Amino acid sequence: DRAFDAYARCVRVDPSVEHARTQLEELCGLLDDGLAKLVAIYEDALTREDLEPRLQYALAYKAAVAYDERLDDASKAAYLYRRALAVEPENLQVLDALEGIFTRSEKYADLVEICRRKAELATDAEQRINLQFRIAAVHEEMLANAEEAIVAYKEVTLQDPQNRRAFKALDRLYEAQEHWQDLADNLARQLQLAETRQ
Repeated sequence: DRAFDAYARCVRVDPSVEHARTQLEELCGLLDDGLAKLVAIYEDALTREDLEPRLQYALAYKAAVAYDERLDDASKAAYLYRRALAVEPENLQVLDALEGIFTRSEKYADLVEICRRKAELATDAEQRINLQFRIAAVHEEMLANAEEAIVAYKEVTLQDPQNRRAFKALDRLYEAQEHWQDLADNLARQLQLAETRQ
């Protein structure tokens, strides 16, 4: 307990001392409330304006993981993952963690935002398409927003002009929304694709 307090004082004075942080992280497991204390120290350090970006990321990420995996506080975990993402906006590990939190906590608008960011970063066409399908499904099934689902399915057809699943989803949505001209255009496009396949 005294060793933890000594390292805690050191980190409070200068959070950049890596040895002190490492010792603190090891010692926190020996105390009943050690992890909560460690996270509070890191959160306090994150209020400082003189932290260099790499350290901001490290503190925010470690605190977020603690809240997410051990302290069971999804809202604090999401806030801290977003702090980490502000430093490293293309970090897929953080985006994956946020996707998990927003899925579990049913924060669907936030989930769509994260899936869009992942789709923008995806280098693999299949992964991009799968993320667009996920975005469409969330819009349609969870947010009851057919128009945004249509936009996402249309994005799939732009990336994969022969994707039958996307065309069938568009048929269903156009019919449900009574977008008759869009439905006719969509069916004509599918017919054209079928003819070019022959």
